[in-house]
Amino acid sequence: MKIVCSICTLFFSLFGFSQIDGVWHTSFSVMGMTNKIEMVIRNYPNQTEISLSEKDKFEDVRMDKVEITDSSLSFSWTEIGLSFKGKYFSNGDSLVGVLSQMDIKWAANFYRQEQAQIELKRPQEPKEPFSYSSQEVSIKNGAITLSGTLTLPSSSVSNYPIVVLASGSGAQDRNCEILGHKSFLVIADYFSKERNWMFAV
Repeated sequence: MKIVCSICTLFFSLFGFSQIDGVWHTSFSVMGMTNKIEMVIRNYPNQTEISLSEKDKFEDVRMDKVEITDSSLSFSWTEIGLSFKGKYFSNGDSLVGVLSQMDIKWAANFYRQEQAQIELKRPQEPKEPFSYSSQEVSIKNGAITLSGTLTLPSSSVSNYPIVVLASGSGAQDRNCEILGHKSFLVIADYFSKERNWMFAV
């Protein structure tokens, strides 16, 4: 009787886990950025392959390390230091686990259904219509052109303090956007409204 039960348990375990093949979806936010990733699992249990895709970023990238046990799944994308460790549920509808990269870890749960993009709430980010005017400006110096946004207070005062905000090193835009935060936009908006300062960003 024990042998029969053991065989049945093993059979149903393998049958359930064989359903892991196919397409899985996850949506998450980490360090101020949102991501939607599609994972495809192929050929389990023989020569299992896992590949990841993210719209407009990468497509069908094969993971170089894959491990699947009775109820767990892990993979690694060594080139960028990305790894996943998670638990698979035998009903076949979810993989619950953690993604990690460069010592940063975050929850990432994969589901059969496509997941909606997470919308980050930034209450401090200015929204139109603004109480001041703004215009695009550009300054040429030989072959170099510097572009930016000029804000003009609505006050009737003719003389304004003028502030020029210039982003630091690295690939940044005029709003000095880092991890989804637009710090220069917030600063320029506040002082243009509250202090009647003129800003060039």
